[in-house]
Amino acid sequence: MLPSISIRLNNLVKALECTIIPAIDPNNDLAQEQATLMISHLSLINEQWDKAFLFEKGTLNRLTAIAGKILSAARGGVETTKVADDIRQSLDKISTSLYLTVEETSQQVDQLGRNIEAMLNAAEADGVTEFIKELENIVLDYSKTQALRERAWFQSAGMDPDRDELPCIDEIL
Repeated sequence: MLPSISIRLNNLVKALECTIIPAIDPNNDLAQEQATLMISHLSLINEQWDKAFLFEKGTLNRLTAIAGKILSAARGGVETTKVADDIRQSLDKISTSLYLTVEETSQQVDQLGRNIEAMLNAAEADGVTEFIKELENIVLDYSKTQALRERAWFQSAGMDPDRDELPCIDEIL
């Protein structure tokens, strides 16, 4: 029987706490800090690993939706038209990808995000004024929702001053 991912992560944390950190020179503040940071990250990964695909897929679904809105609204010159074609190609690739790993989903999120960023630059260069305004609203609406999702995703890290007011991970998925 293979140990689960959670058991393996817990064993890594235990090795750090019981064996590795005590062996680090107490005067080596950087090494102590980094080892403690590893424990924090491993604990967070242990909490999130089984939900990572749903989080990435949710991000991709939201980006796909705004990319469609951007394509519907896109009006401008050569640069805007070229980036619209790039977005369309990214959306075509996404629509033909039936089974994706977490990593592949994350890569598509990155690519589509880069396409949308390129559209912001292209619209600034040669976009029609009405499109620029609509594009700003589309991106700001997405950013507001995505920022809340990301804050909730990392709330257990304890760094958000309003973490107690954030939805739990299951709610954002």
